[in-house]
Amino acid sequence: VGWEGDGTMGWLLCLVAMQLYFRASGWNSFTGLSQLYTYQELYTDAQYGPDFGYYSTGRILHVDGPADNGESSQGASQEWFNSYTTLPMSLSPYFAHALCDRLFSMWEAMEKPSPFVLAEFGGGTGMLARDILRHARDAHADFYAALACYVIGERSIALRSAQSRTAAEFVSAGKLATISADGRRASELRPALEEAVGARGNGAPVTGFVLSNELLDEFDPVRLRLVWHRGQPPSAKRCAECQAYQEAYVLHSVDTPVLTTLLAKDEGDAAVEAEEVAWEGHNALCGLLRAPAARFAMQAVAEGLTEDERNLCAPALVCCFPFVLAVDQVLQYHYEGIARKEFMAPDGLNGIKDLVRQYRHHVQLTNGTVPLTKARYRELRHLAAARGPETEKALLTGGGAPGRVAASTDAASPAASTLPGRIWSHEVFLALAPSRCRELEGWLHRNANRLAVAAALREATADIYGGKLDPPQTQVHLKLVARPGEAAFVEQAAKLIDEGFMVTMDYGADADAL
Repeated sequence: VGWEGDGTMGWLLCLVAMQLYFRASGWNSFTGLSQLYTYQELYTDAQYGPDFGYYSTGRILHVDGPADNGESSQGASQEWFNSYTTLPMSLSPYFAHALCDRLFSMWEAMEKPSPFVLAEFGGGTGMLARDILRHARDAHADFYAALACYVIGERSIALRSAQSRTAAEFVSAGKLATISADGRRASELRPALEEAVGARGNGAPVTGFVLSNELLDEFDPVRLRLVWHRGQPPSAKRCAECQAYQEAYVLHSVDTPVLTTLLAKDEGDAAVEAEEVAWEGHNALCGLLRAPAARFAMQAVAEGLTEDERNLCAPALVCCFPFVLAVDQVLQYHYEGIARKEFMAPDGLNGIKDLVRQYRHHVQLTNGTVPLTKARYRELRHLAAARGPETEKALLTGGGAPGRVAASTDAASPAASTLPGRIWSHEVFLALAPSRCRELEGWLHRNANRLAVAAALREATADIYGGKLDPPQTQVHLKLVARPGEAAFVEQAAKLIDEGFMVTMDYGADADAL
């Protein structure tokens, strides 16, 4: 405005501003972001959610062999994990004996405080606690006598019940208690520990141990992608900046016949409610496209579509769900794939064609499906679970006959377990929300140097692992996992006891497994 001349400099300033915006804030808006699952939120729901969490519902457990809890009634059985084991279980009782001996020597180094407490987080089935207490009672009588209470902080109600049964002899003796607690808020156990050592209200210090086994890698992970232009690996300073990263989100969609089947009360109501679900999902995804870079890209793509394609999601220029997937795909190999300067360059037509091609592909891929907000995803999980485990399994993994709609809502009916489709999952990487940047600020600064070294190694091996693309790949990224709960656990543990030790154990696993 007010610029004299042919306007060239004005356009250049505009392009620079647009490009800075694109690089600094990512391609997406934060509108609607809260309605979508971050990978971290989905992990938490799947593992610890009160409705269908692996740990919280007890699905992790099975019983096998006689119970060894010191108070077994006839027919009682020992509980084990279904899909894995840990050293306190596979090496029971010897792993716990070795750990107990170490705790005893640390207690001696503290000049044998009495009373003291032992707080364990993520206590599994309670076998570690039981075996530690047995060995303390049998081999270290003065240590056992000074122990006011062994407290297990456990967020899963199913595991708390299992822990109480496994170590029943010590529960009845008043030596062990299980309390609902999350390691990221460990200090909430402080009143219980003060009560155990008689320090409640008198300001006396709480002395003891904070113990965990295979807990740290169970804190819900934040999946990140460090992104840079090929040939320009990020410096440590850049690696400390939140804007260098994108965060993994999981978008869910469901086959339309499945949606109407699960919502069915009567045919008319189901159709209307299915429209509402679709409207909510599309709105949440369209909110991501309110950023200037995305809006300009939508306009460019719309011009390359046929009239029928443009009318597919009218009055919107494009269908937001496949467009979000297409942009995410393009940005995996083209660093500035939707920047305005790409489309305005002499060869920018190629960039538009590539985005149009990806858009058409994802329109076909998502045809006949409805995008879901996380609230609607949870609702469908509830509705499927109400029909029985086979229906829930069919919803998540398929297995129903396509086109066949369940004729009965009776969970006992074989037809109730058949669904005409399934739920689908799509991982996309979006700009970090401001709240996430604040949460990860310390982690990024602490690890900036290490991440810069890792990025340099990834840059040097880009051709080996990614191959040579035509046209050449201009984006390189490094995927990584951060667990904010780890730092929170340590900080909270420091508030839980005044004097003592933290003992935490984790054993090796490859990065993909973690």
